[in-house]
Amino acid sequence: MKKLILIAAAALALGAGLIGPALADHNDDHKKETALLAGAKITLAEAVSQAEALHTDSRAVDADLDKDLSGKSVWEISVVTPDKIYDVILDAGTGAVISNLEDRD
Repeated sequence: MKKLILIAAAALALGAGLIGPALADHNDDHKKETALLAGAKITLAEAVSQAEALHTDSRAVDADLDKDLSGKSVWEISVVTPDKIYDVILDAGTGAVISNLEDRD
């Protein structure tokens, strides 16, 4: 019985060693996302609406909040029209269009 308890304790300790770093990474990701949201004055819904308004008959199919090279929060939105896909980047603080390019991939 003692052997079984020791094996279970060792397994738990090993599991904690593997899970601990994963939880720390999750917390770091959460902090980064919170910092991005703090810089975003434009909501996701507003960003999607604005991106869709740039192209007739378009629908947003993907949206991400990210940082550009200068560290500014930006919305990256993919919109699809009946015949093309566009990658739209909006300043998350002001809503200004940074980029609006056809996706050629």
